[in-house]
Amino acid sequence: MSYLQAVLLGLVQGLGEFLPISSSAHLAILPWLMKFQDPGLAFDVALHLGTLIAVIAYFWRDWFELIKGSYSYIFKPVSRCNPEVLSQIQMMGYLMLATLPAALVGKLLEEWAESSLRHPLLIAFNMVMMGILLLLADRPKKANRTLVDMTLALAMGIGVAQAFALFPGVSRSGVTITAALFMGFSRASAARFSFLLSTPIIFGACLLKYRYFGAVFADLHALAGILTATVFGFLSIQFLMKLVKGASYKMFVYYRFVFGACVMVLYFLRARWVI
Repeated sequence: MSYLQAVLLGLVQGLGEFLPISSSAHLAILPWLMKFQDPGLAFDVALHLGTLIAVIAYFWRDWFELIKGSYSYIFKPVSRCNPEVLSQIQMMGYLMLATLPAALVGKLLEEWAESSLRHPLLIAFNMVMMGILLLLADRPKKANRTLVDMTLALAMGIGVAQAFALFPGVSRSGVTITAALFMGFSRASAARFSFLLSTPIIFGACLLKYRYFGAVFADLHALAGILTATVFGFLSIQFLMKLVKGASYKMFVYYRFVFGACVMVLYFLRARWVI
């Protein structure tokens, strides 16, 4: 692998993980399109470490308050009557429980998904269908729920939706944001909960592959991938959080349509003319 390939894959991971355009789709299509060799599991871990650093760096205050409130609730009984502490432990519980469906599905079906769900036409189909769902969810309507209105049932519904991100082209952020929009959350609240929910699932994915950490930190190409994914992951979160304060998700819907159409056309051209 060259440094250019490492940086390019890191850029794709950083942008695709947090924008609703599917990092897994791009990471599957890019090597197929440019005929890259499979970078291996160690590099995959590097990319996830980069996006984990990015989301923690952006939302560190949120996580600090959630952890502090949870600690106070557990170890300082006197604080359990504090509404703010109750809100923090409640949100922490919602995030942990909502992570379980995707974690369970990922553990059981990850190998099958890696071998059976990465066909270019299936990815293109998923990109388009998820774009349609996001377009429907983002229609103008009265969406005034914020994270204060989150309940266990709503959180679990978003968590179940997150499990469908196992299919390349669906997008973890895309499907969780779409689910939250359908439930009446504002665009900004949907994005914030999606990003907070991404932290434990990405952390868990990295932790399960801890044995590759030595190879990651000994490989300069992997370190370049981590750095690129971190920088562009942070910038993509920052961009989306600012965008949805005054705009819709339509630009991502149109991108998904164009991406899916291009992959379909290119696939059939390659099949016919072997390009």
